[in-house]
Amino acid sequence: MRKFLLAILIVTCACQRTQKFEGIWEATSIIGRGRPFTPTERLFEFLADSVNIVQFGDPQSGKFDTLIISAFAARYQDSTITLTANEEQFTLLFFTISADSLVFADKEDSNTRTTLKKLKRGTNFTVTQADLIGHSFEVNSRDYIHKMDFVSDSIVFDGGYYDEDQWEIVTYKGFRFLNTTSYLFDIRPISKLDDGTIVLTGNTTDTATSMKKLTPVRSKKELIGHWKEVSRTPRPSSVLHVDDLRITQDSIFITSGSSVEQLSYGLSSDGQFIYFPSRGSRTYSGSRKVTPWNIIMLNSEELVVQMVDKGDTTTTRYKSW
Repeated sequence: MRKFLLAILIVTCACQRTQKFEGIWEATSIIGRGRPFTPTERLFEFLADSVNIVQFGDPQSGKFDTLIISAFAARYQDSTITLTANEEQFTLLFFTISADSLVFADKEDSNTRTTLKKLKRGTNFTVTQADLIGHSFEVNSRDYIHKMDFVSDSIVFDGGYYDEDQWEIVTYKGFRFLNTTSYLFDIRPISKLDDGTIVLTGNTTDTATSMKKLTPVRSKKELIGHWKEVSRTPRPSSVLHVDDLRITQDSIFITSGSSVEQLSYGLSSDGQFIYFPSRGSRTYSGSRKVTPWNIIMLNSEELVVQMVDKGDTTTTRYKSW
C-alpha cells in the first residue's frame, strides 16, 4: 500500500512540475552571447515529455514564412529541464518560474539568460496579409510613434527610418506572428482587439503596440503631370540647372540639363510620400535603405517635396506647366 501511494505521489509531483511549463512561450529577450539559443529561435513549446524549439525564417533561403522546428526529449526536474536530441544534450537552469514568465540559462553558461512570456489562448489571432496589404498604419507603443506602409505582399516601408523591409505573417499552432526585417519589430505576435484594432504584443505582458490604419490623403492621379522646379532650399552649389519632372502612373522622368532619368516609383498608401523601390542597397538583415520624397503640399498648380538624405534636408518647390 505504501509503495502504491509513493508511486502516486511521484507521478503527481512529476505532473505538477510539467504543468508549470506546458504551453507555448515566446522568447522576448536574450541577454548574453553564449549557447544555447539564437535570436531567431523564438518559440518554445513545452510538452509532457518533449520540447519543440521553433526558429522563424530559413537563413539559407531567406524565406521569412519558413519555420524550422527542433524537437528534443525532455526530462523535467524542480528547476531544470534536460533536453536531448541525437548526440546533443544540454540542461536549462530556471531562475524564474511563474504562470506567465520564465527566465533560464544554459546550466554551463549562466551568464546568457533568456526570458520567455507565455502566449495566451483566447486572443483573436485572425490577422491576415489582406488586413495589411495596401494600407499605412501609425504604429504607437510606449517608446515610439511612426508609420509603416505595407505596399505589397512582401514589402513593408518603414516610414520612421526610411527602410524598405520584407515581411510575412507566420502561423504556429493557432498563433500568428508578424515577421519582418525591421529592427524595430523583428518577430511579434499579431492579433486583433474586439474593435478590429490590430495589435503587436509587446516584449512584456503589460506592453502592446497598436497599429492605427491611416486614411489616404491623395492618390497617384493627383501627381500625374509636368512639373518645373522653381526653388530649392538649401540650393546645392553644384546644381547649375533647373530640374524638370514628368510624372506618369508608374514612372517619374527627371530631367537634369540634357540627361533624363526614368525611375519607377510608388506612393505610400496614406498618400504622404513618394518612394523608389528599385533604389538603395539591402543591409545584412534584408532591409533596403531608401530616400523618400515627403509631399509637403500638392494641388493642381504646385508640388512641394522634402527629401532627407544622410541627415541633410532639402525642400523643392515645383510649378505645373
